[in-house]
Amino acid sequence: MLREPTIEDFADWVQFHLDKAIKSAHEACQAVERRNNAKGLLRSGNNIIECFDAAYGEFDKGVEAALGALRAAMLKGVPDKTLLRETVEKQLRQFVLDMKHASKAPLFREWGLVPPKVLNEYEAEFDKKVDFALRHFDVGHLIPQPEVPASISSDIKIENMIGSVIQQGTTGSNQTASVTIDFAAARDRP
Repeated sequence: MLREPTIEDFADWVQFHLDKAIKSAHEACQAVERRNNAKGLLRSGNNIIECFDAAYGEFDKGVEAALGALRAAMLKGVPDKTLLRETVEKQLRQFVLDMKHASKAPLFREWGLVPPKVLNEYEAEFDKKVDFALRHFDVGHLIPQPEVPASISSDIKIENMIGSVIQQGTTGSNQTASVTIDFAAARDRP
């Protein structure tokens, strides 16, 4: 590490995860709308429910990632844990507003297909989820894990190869090769 991270560095890292969840929620709702539009159900209660469900799934991932990053920072021993926690809560409150928009709630209000009370209840679910997660994080019941990139392993087994070279990889990747030559079998070949 070249320097100690600041609160702003940490906030940027959390926002990266939240922005990723917002983008995924937009994409998930668009997929729901395309599917329902193909069925002639775009302006339907089913479309509204499916969009909110898609947004809830991405919302949960974003909250988990933000709290996982907060936990990781606290375990590293940051000097001002209270300020760090307040920063994340502020970001999560804004995330709630962004996800309400990503779930297409304003559009659904314009359509007037369901009573405003129903939409208010769907939107309030975002607030409830954040309140629940923060409360349980604070008392130690919710122990999110920081996001871990997927590990990829590629194995290639070649039985016979004549006059060729295998080359694959990127800068910094490790490659190994092992060769077993049976000279006796090669000598006995016609």
